[in-house]
Amino acid sequence: MLMSQIRDYWYLQCLRATRDEIKRKAAKRLLWRMLGRVRTDWPKAVAHRQRIIRALIETGPIGHEAIAYALERSRDTAFDLGEIGDSRSVHMLMNALKSKRPYSEIHDALIKMKALSLEPLIKELENIEITDSNDQYASNISKVLCAIGDSRAATVLLRVFDHIFPKFEHKLTTGAIATVLADMGCSEAVEPLIRALQDKRCYARARIALALGKLGDERAIQPLITILHAKKEPDTFDDLQDASVEALARIGNIDTLDTLLSQNTRCPGNFDYDLALFGPPAVPYLIKAYENPHSTSAIKHFCVLHALLRIGDRRAVAPILKFLRNPRHKESDRISAASALGDFQEKAAAAPIRELLCSWEEKFRSCPSLSFATQWPGIDQGFENNLKLVSEALGKIGDPLAVELLARIATSDYPSHVLGNVVSAIESILETSITDVKDEALTICTKLEDRISSYYTDGDGTMDTHKLTLDFSKVRTYAREELNRRNLSSMLDQDS
Repeated sequence: MLMSQIRDYWYLQCLRATRDEIKRKAAKRLLWRMLGRVRTDWPKAVAHRQRIIRALIETGPIGHEAIAYALERSRDTAFDLGEIGDSRSVHMLMNALKSKRPYSEIHDALIKMKALSLEPLIKELENIEITDSNDQYASNISKVLCAIGDSRAATVLLRVFDHIFPKFEHKLTTGAIATVLADMGCSEAVEPLIRALQDKRCYARARIALALGKLGDERAIQPLITILHAKKEPDTFDDLQDASVEALARIGNIDTLDTLLSQNTRCPGNFDYDLALFGPPAVPYLIKAYENPHSTSAIKHFCVLHALLRIGDRRAVAPILKFLRNPRHKESDRISAASALGDFQEKAAAAPIRELLCSWEEKFRSCPSLSFATQWPGIDQGFENNLKLVSEALGKIGDPLAVELLARIATSDYPSHVLGNVVSAIESILETSITDVKDEALTICTKLEDRISSYYTDGDGTMDTHKLTLDFSKVRTYAREELNRRNLSSMLDQDS
């Protein structure tokens, strides 16, 4: 070990020689010794490696040649250059980007040195003529500039974007440039982005659509609507249409709502979130669509309800309540309406929800009163979920019937997934501020604790049981916090 350090010290001294031949031999020796220590995380080895790199940087062109050779063969060399942060290493790292597959550590080093590397990277893209032979180099530089995210790079990024967007091999860079330009708020990017969106050769059209939505320019509305009405194409066209829906929602032009709600356009998985992006101005339009369920698809009708719930405007309460009271509508839609009114904590919804429960009682005639929830052995999982939703809604409103239903199920001989619905309903009730209903829910928690522990006593270690135990631990925490809060308030009252 000592001899190795003495040898390295001798080579480092040789780098200061006046003859280039001696410098070149010393640099070559140090290079191979440095490459022998790569992928070593031992702090002393890393420190010694970086000491060699600093010495090679100071040597001049001969040392720079050695570092360039090391960059082609060692990831750690790029990492060390980023840690050292010398301005003279920027051009070495930029030259390393000319390889077809540069190490990710080269990008990371330039990003870490962004204060030193930003201007050289921008000037490089300004000065080179982008052709098919060097577009990979321009793409690699653009990736670094996108990660830095400085608005001074917007012009050169647009220049690269215009050249590479039709090429499949540059689809990730194309999407990254579109996203960064949108984050910068670059209005000059709207027209190039629209051209790329309309070009079927572009493989990053979904990200371009989202970028246009972030920019919020109404020039993008018609191209986005055209995509929604286009025939389905192969590959990722569904993702493109979903992105177009979100982009139109972000732009926020109310006139596009009719297009989004029509039956001929696609309904993405987060459609309720997209509709909620329009905000309060969209409430009258959404109410109109909700009151006419046949004007749109069933799934969109459901999303309209949840969009109104996300917006949280009380103007939606009256039409939802009217929908719940109408027995001609589907039972599943009425249950969704009941759940939404529970979130609004609308007390007027308690009576129609009770009527809904009575209709269930007529459906299961073999069960007297509301005890069908415990006596009917053939309840399917869909019905259990409906019962949970109704119980949650009544609990949030503050109706004691919710606790009565939950208590019946908690004391009945149902499997663990049924009790899981009870746990979820109790959790929603404990989060409300209605004291009377919470008192009863705390009582059910005590009963449930004995039931859940019995599953392990009886040897029922199914996946549902494990999940139920995890869910109940959260509810039990809520219950204990509520009891501690009440005990503290009673102690304060006694002291006063």
